[in-house]
Amino acid sequence: MPLARPSKRSEIAPRDSAIHRRKRVRNLAILGALIALMAVFYLVTIVRIQAGLGAAG
Repeated sequence: MPLARPSKRSEIAPRDSAIHRRKRVRNLAILGALIALMAVFYLVTIVRIQAGLGAAG
C-alpha cells in the first residue's frame, strides 16, 4: 500500500527541526574526528618511514 502524497508543498515538514540540527552537528563532529584520525595516522606513518630510512642508512 503506497503512502499518500501531500497535495501542497506547505504540507511537507521542513528538515530544519531541532532533531535534524542535532543530527547534522553530530555528523559533522564525527566527520571532523575521522579526518583528524586520518591525519594522525598519516603523520605517524611519515615519521616512521623517515625514522626507518635514517636507521637503514
